[in-house]
Amino acid sequence: MKTKNFLKLAAGICFLCLLLAGCGLRQDAQKTDAKQAKADYPKAPVNIFVGYAPGGSADLVTRTLADKPTPVLGQNVIVQNKPGGGGSVAVAEALAAKPDGYTLALGSNGGLLVNPYVTNVGYTAKNFRPVALLTDIPIGIAVKSGKFDTLQDLIKYAKENPGKIRYSTPGMNSTPHLFMEEIAIKEAIKLNHVPNASSPQSIAELLGGHIEMIVVNMPTFKSVYESKQVKVLATSDSKRSAEMPDVPTLNESRGYEVPISVWFGLVGPADIPKDVLAVFDSAVKKAMDDPALKEAWNRLQFSVNYLGPDDFAKKIEKDDALYKNVLNEMGTLKK
Repeated sequence: MKTKNFLKLAAGICFLCLLLAGCGLRQDAQKTDAKQAKADYPKAPVNIFVGYAPGGSADLVTRTLADKPTPVLGQNVIVQNKPGGGGSVAVAEALAAKPDGYTLALGSNGGLLVNPYVTNVGYTAKNFRPVALLTDIPIGIAVKSGKFDTLQDLIKYAKENPGKIRYSTPGMNSTPHLFMEEIAIKEAIKLNHVPNASSPQSIAELLGGHIEMIVVNMPTFKSVYESKQVKVLATSDSKRSAEMPDVPTLNESRGYEVPISVWFGLVGPADIPKDVLAVFDSAVKKAMDDPALKEAWNRLQFSVNYLGPDDFAKKIEKDDALYKNVLNEMGTLKK
């Protein structure tokens, strides 16, 4: 009897040992597969779809970045322009690609987050995986010099003259439009929006007296600010600009923030493996630390504002909720 019990116990111990060994082998195999996937990527060039025309700021920013990761990745990064839909065409095509890390898109917060709430673009923020935030540009409010001294002066005039302030942004439901409309809602003023995709043309209309205000990204004002042709009344940033130190933040001017800016980042299909994503992100991060890239972007009046996948994802979640709320307040949220 004792012998039988001993044999049963021994058999049980052997089975347990085999089971544990099997688990260990499976775990080792999984780790090996993950390392292999990481080691094998990339085996071919990586494509970045840009939803804007060649020669524009977004295109130039992407192309100056694209050369930098090549030595790290051992493969070329190829930029393909696919303009249309405010950047949505490039994003939609990239998201329809195989989620293997070889097809990404440069997206703006307008194209990635705002457009899905106002038109049928075929995706939402849940359909893509954030790769890296590249640059985050504050928005400014400017008037012709001599028109208003402060944002408070402009708001006072707008309260007394509803609808008389005509202002331009790059387009309906653009992030500068959302920024200004949220201010109008908070201040209980009525403004007259005049969209214009051409910032130089908007500035010309401002100086010619055809509009009273222009709301675009801060770098757009650089030359006319330096020549004192326009006065920048406020910036959306949480701190003053080093290039325009006398421009107050919105919080300094009015005691509240509207944290809306213009940013660009890289995204890809939602199912890109994390190990593959980590490889590309590491190459981008190294590229963003390159002084030559920073200098090139500085000439384009873009700053380096790198965020990795996790932090970028948190920013997207926060911004997505903010934009949805503002669009709802504006009454332009898609039914």
